[in-house]
Amino acid sequence: MGGFGQCIVATIPHIREPVPIAILFRALGCVSDKSILNKVCYDPEDAEMSEALRPSLEEAMTVMTEEEALDYIARRGSAANYTRERRI
Repeated sequence: MGGFGQCIVATIPHIREPVPIAILFRALGCVSDKSILNKVCYDPEDAEMSEALRPSLEEAMTVMTEEEALDYIARRGSAANYTRERRI
C-alpha cells in the first residue's frame, strides 16, 4: 500500500505503523464501506465527512474482509514472523 497522504489513521499499541481507520473497522467486523461511513458519520448526507474518509477507504480497497484486515494489522506487529493462520 502506498503512503497515507490525507488518510485518517489509527495508532495501535504494539503495531509499528499507523493503520487506516477503514482497515481497523474491517478488523472489528464492520466490513463494507457503507457500514464504516454509517459508524463514523452522524449524518449520512454530510458530504464533507464522507470526503474526509475517502482516502482511508481507498487505502483499504485491497483489504476487504475481516480476516484480511486482521492479517494486515498483525503483519505490522510482533506477530509478523508467524504464519498467516497464527497471526490472525
